[in-house]
Amino acid sequence: MKDANKGCAKHWKYLFLSVAIAVLITEVLLGGVHSSMAAVRPPIAVTIATTDKIVVGQQMTVQVVLQAGDLQDVSFKLIIPEGWLFVGGHASWSGSLQAGQPVKFEAIVIPSMQDPEDIRGTLKVPGWNQTEWRMQMEGGAE
Repeated sequence: MKDANKGCAKHWKYLFLSVAIAVLITEVLLGGVHSSMAAVRPPIAVTIATTDKIVVGQQMTVQVVLQAGDLQDVSFKLIIPEGWLFVGGHASWSGSLQAGQPVKFEAIVIPSMQDPEDIRGTLKVPGWNQTEWRMQMEGGAE
């Protein structure tokens, strides 16, 4: 009976390892973790911020700063959710980043409701997962 139990235990161990390896291979082939949960981000500092207070119907300026080493084919796009109206400036940028030369641009938005969803941005860099960034509110709501 002991030999039968050892054989059964080996079978289950083999089955468990096979499943674990299959899951690992699937994760690698399908791109792994969703970008918003990824621990590793591209080597870029992204800031989306405003110092304006959120006042329904009042124009606000959102500043975006991208800073990195030398990177080609970078693209960034603001996601303006429901509750905001984009009225001017730039909502996206694409190009090359050079070390020591930050890229800065502004978007003009108007909140159309109290406590609107956060403005976000998506960053695409070849060879990296797409990442998402949230706006920092320094002014708060009024």
